Amino acid sequence: VIKKLIPIILLIILAIPTNLIGYLPPLFVVISLITDPDIVQSSLYLINQVQSGFDDDQNTSIKMKNAKTLDAISFTLGVFNVGFTCYLLGAAPQYFYLWHTFKMVTLLAIRWQFYHSKGDHYFFYDLCYWGNLLSLAYIWIFPNYPNIFQLLFVVANGPLAWSILALDNSLIFHDRESMTSVFIHASPMLLSYSVRWYPGSVFLPCGDDFSCSVNPFLMFIKGVIFFYIPWIVGYFVWVFWILDNRVKSKKYRTLYDYFTSTNSIGKKIRKFHNNDMVNKVLYLSMHLIAGSIVLFGAALMWNNIYAHSLFVVFVMMNSAWNAGIHYFKIFATSYENDILIKYGISSNKNIDFSQIKEDILESIKVKIADIKEISDPNILGINTNFKDIGMDSLDTAAFKTWLEGEHNVGE
Repeated sequence: VIKKLIPIILLIILAIPTNLIGYLPPLFVVISLITDPDIVQSSLYLINQVQSGFDDDQNTSIKMKNAKTLDAISFTLGVFNVGFTCYLLGAAPQYFYLWHTFKMVTLLAIRWQFYHSKGDHYFFYDLCYWGNLLSLAYIWIFPNYPNIFQLLFVVANGPLAWSILALDNSLIFHDRESMTSVFIHASPMLLSYSVRWYPGSVFLPCGDDFSCSVNPFLMFIKGVIFFYIPWIVGYFVWVFWILDNRVKSKKYRTLYDYFTSTNSIGKKIRKFHNNDMVNKVLYLSMHLIAGSIVLFGAALMWNNIYAHSLFVVFVMMNSAWNAGIHYFKIFATSYENDILIKYGISSNKNIDFSQIKEDILESIKVKIADIKEISDPNILGINTNFKDIGMDSLDTAAFKTWLEGEHNVGE
């Protein structure tokens, strides 16, 4: 993937106007990072180590160490990406399209390889990926076509941007997949912002109309007729009809499968009718209705930079909020303990943790004894080897559910 990207990167650099030289150093830092042979070799080694899997305990420990190192690298690049994106949008927004193109080609190439290995590559037929493809087509093929940009504007600030809220996309810096999802849904919005209000000499978002006044309702109609409906029809015919048997036989997943298995509304859609094709039509119909609403909202921002700016901030703050919830959920216990120690706060609950531990251990012994049909639980000492009493064959999901329900404990 890296080798294939190098010619594209060089072409982008050659296309940069000479007056952009002052803005190039940060970009060269990124390019040097991903093209440096030692860094690439080390990173690919880490990825291979993490993904290859190991059987023995020693190699598992190495795998964990490499995974943490890879997460640290992802975290660093994630923070740099946010910082540089903000810098570029503030200092030279007319050149943001270069950064968008670079990230899109890189991240989507990596995601395709990752998704294909899991059988999730049919996700790429979803509307959000076609919206990103539209952004690339506009940048490099149709930069002087106002109608194309108007389509991009309503799609980027409509379905794509609102997907961050709908799918709880999070700026989790150490998670490459989360950062890629944020990029897919946010970067086209940022691109549309830079081109609409700071087009420079490369783009003509309004054509010869210097007032750039466009009827929002007409923009909305164009978005529905020339982008949304063609995508829905094509998706239904190609994915739900022509490739349906292949998807099922290969056990591939589509966004429909993901949505209807993880989302409460999606689960209701899947159970709506015995004929799954009817449920798929309902899914796409709801997709069209919700998409049309946000398309119209996006069109209303065309003539108002303040409304558009507030919307961009709102969307990005939402992704940061989602990340905050994620991080504090993971580190909640240690964080709360640190706060109690740091500020000398007393919980005033007088919890006897040692007694709770003994109670849980005692309950576990009783439960195991019941499973193994042992009359006296006391013969199971605290240091009992779980494999000796059949714990390796126990239904761990059922045991976890019992433990959480019995003692109100989390993961």
